[in-house]
Order: sequence, then C-alpha cells, then structure tokens
Amino acid sequence: MPTYSDYFVAAIDTLVKLPLGVDPIYALGEAIAYCVHAANRFGIQAGDKVAVVGCGFMGLVCLQLASCQGAGFICAIDPLAERQEMGRQFGAAAALDDQERRLNLFGIGDGRTLPVRFWCFFW
Repeated sequence: MPTYSDYFVAAIDTLVKLPLGVDPIYALGEAIAYCVHAANRFGIQAGDKVAVVGCGFMGLVCLQLASCQGAGFICAIDPLAERQEMGRQFGAAAALDDQERRLNLFGIGDGRTLPVRFWCFFW
C-alpha cells in the first residue's frame, strides 16, 4: 500500500511494525529506486521538453532526474497550487494545473501536437 501521507486507513493485517531502532527514513529508498528505474527508461535527450504530471514525492524526484538527464524545459503539472510551486522550486521552468495543461502548454507546440514527453504518477 503506497502512501506518503501523515495518516491513512489500513487493515491491521496489512501492516508491519518496525523494530526499535529502525529509522523510518529507510522506507524512502524503495520509492526512490522506482524513480531511478523509471528515469533509466525515460529516453530523454539533451534539450527535450518534458512534462511531469503529478508533483507528489515521486513526481518531484522524477522531475529532478529529468533535469539531470539534460531536459531543456520541464513543466510541472498538478492540480494543487502548492505542488506546482514545489515543482518550480525543484527546477521546473513552468507549472500548470490540469485544466491549463489542456491548453497550448504556454505555446510549446502548435496546439495540435506537443513536442513533450509525458509520464504520469497517480497515487
């Protein structure tokens, strides 16, 4: 059950108690490994225009990985304004909500086709 929330509801038989002394920060390793695996498959070329759809924890990690791979323009897309702002802070040149995405993506393209790679995270 993936969750990066402070609180969530789960059946007791799906939970495992960590032994004393285990730092919960180690749980982030799995999610970061997924992002690195995905980044190895992005196929980003230097200067590519990239849109990251969903700027939660994993989306922001992927945004940074796209930047490291040489993306020339990164747009963060998320319905929440605070996540759009985090996308900017993590290196996106632009940030849009889902409704704005349906527009011409700030003139990147001709309105019919967009020279942008999309990858999505829905958690």
